[in-house]
Amino acid sequence: MILPARPGFPFRGYDVKGIATVGVSLDGTTHQGDGRELAYFEEVLDRIHNLPGVRSASATEFLPLYATTFIGGAFGMDGHPAERASMMVPVFADYFRTMGGRILFGREFNDAEVRSGAKIAVVDERFARAFGSPADAVGRQLTIDGAPPWVPAASKIVGVVREMDYQTDPTVANEFQVFVPAANPGVFFSSAFVVGVDGRAEDHLAAIRDTIQSMDPQVPLYSVKTMQQRLDEAFARPSFYRTAIWIFAVFALLLTMIGVYGLLAYEVARRTNEIGIRIALGATQSSLVRMVLQDALLMVCVGLAVGVPLVFSTRRVAASLIGNLPASLAEPIAVGAAAIIAAALLAAYLPARRAMKVDPTVALRYE
Repeated sequence: MILPARPGFPFRGYDVKGIATVGVSLDGTTHQGDGRELAYFEEVLDRIHNLPGVRSASATEFLPLYATTFIGGAFGMDGHPAERASMMVPVFADYFRTMGGRILFGREFNDAEVRSGAKIAVVDERFARAFGSPADAVGRQLTIDGAPPWVPAASKIVGVVREMDYQTDPTVANEFQVFVPAANPGVFFSSAFVVGVDGRAEDHLAAIRDTIQSMDPQVPLYSVKTMQQRLDEAFARPSFYRTAIWIFAVFALLLTMIGVYGLLAYEVARRTNEIGIRIALGATQSSLVRMVLQDALLMVCVGLAVGVPLVFSTRRVAASLIGNLPASLAEPIAVGAAAIIAAALLAAYLPARRAMKVDPTVALRYE
């Protein structure tokens, strides 16, 4: 079964509009152990479904853009390992429908499969494509060598979902994704409810929070936010750093241009005596200007040859601050280098032209 694309489908693989989220932690509560976690989540989800304006509700161990660490491993298909590791995301039924994720082939889990801990999985399109056509992944076996006790050694793939943007760290942003039924929610980390609502998600947060608390006020809640708020928070710091870096980069480029201009203008002015001698010996103005420009260009090119590699060496640091970088640094480096070269040539050309207009006898007496 191939589901049609939703109008205005989000580029991150899920919606941020109309999605409310609430984090919970069952650690140390009466709902921990002996399978009571699952019963708690099922009861809360039943209550949330009865709220006015709620379209669907689900839960997950990891929320996109929020979790800082994931469980996972070297998953493969039919015993053949994947080219890189996969993150594993335990989820409840209707998770993709609630989040606005697009099931490309197959289906997602149902309540009975989550409750029974069925050995099934949904994989993202990137993972499926690594083993051929994504459409052919449905029905094949998801395998992992040396699986820990909480990870099934083999699971049947029942669906392929469009990749979802979980990470803000560009070094791990393209990890494969494997989704499994959350039969033991909250075992590894705190979990979160996700609720799809009609209208503004902010208007439903209080009702959803109160409904969860009505189940057990002793269960701590945290991060009662909309997905839009989570998205804004996740990229607030990178956006600030990105703006700051560009401001400092432009300022540094201007300072560099001014410094190069001043240095080369001073150096050319110091050669006034040399220029006068060359003119007296019959050198033409064009040959002298060319000589000065070539010397200036050589000096600048040596500096760029030393500086450009340093830009690439700081790429990883910059990526950790601003979240992502342009796919190629060639364009900004080329613009900066061209600006510095232009400043250098201008700095060499103008003093050289002035020196050409000086009478050779005066230039010979110049100190």
